[in-house]
Amino acid sequence: MKKVLLVLIAVLSFTACSNDSDDNNSSEIETKLLGKWLFENPNNTPTVNNSFTFTSDGKVIYSYWDGGSGNNYDSETGPFSFNEDVMTMIFPEDVSLTFVQKVVFINDNVVEFEETGVSNENAYEGVYYRDGAESYEGFVEQLPASTQLHIVEFKTGTLDAWVSVSLTTKLTFGDGTKSTINSNFDYDKNVVSVEIPENTASFELDFYIEDSSQAEMRFYNSVNDTTVKQETISQQSYQYQYSF
Repeated sequence: MKKVLLVLIAVLSFTACSNDSDDNNSSEIETKLLGKWLFENPNNTPTVNNSFTFTSDGKVIYSYWDGGSGNNYDSETGPFSFNEDVMTMIFPEDVSLTFVQKVVFINDNVVEFEETGVSNENAYEGVYYRDGAESYEGFVEQLPASTQLHIVEFKTGTLDAWVSVSLTTKLTFGDGTKSTINSNFDYDKNVVSVEIPENTASFELDFYIEDSSQAEMRFYNSVNDTTVKQETISQQSYQYQYSF
């Protein structure tokens, strides 16, 4: 009988310790999440910036732009709770909406909400930024980027070999890294072009032709040959910028 009691006590103690560990993990994440979190990186000076504010009494306030001409916000308030690193938010005003998501801290001032992978659980996915933080260092924001190869080309008439033509293109990729391409003019085909690779977020190009000869500029998707921009250039220097 004593052995049975000892085994039962050990099982109950282990269960209690396990529950305490889960509670402590939930409590730590919840405490870290308290405060106001912005939808857009404040360093990018967005025109509007929605937010979540988590309070110590278990409430979450969702503040969102009212869509008007000013910088005015409406809000909804509901409860939030944690089970380990999974948070449930409910917004009961008008229509009851439930969001269940995994909470992952990228650093102290940047947090990401991710899908749990459980069917029928809708997550409020996104990356959020602590309001008033001095720095968001350590987080690389992924920029919207192209998923297909594009080409920009400038075609001219026949040019003498002494006519200087140049094309310099500065690329910014989705991860924020940069690269510069210097393209050579083909005097046999009378064209200079540059490939804009996949995962390019934006680019700036500078085209120069020494004697201001006319050139036909075309920017297009090389996969389906769709033209993005096309125009005639009749000037010595021409600049063009584009963001995907």
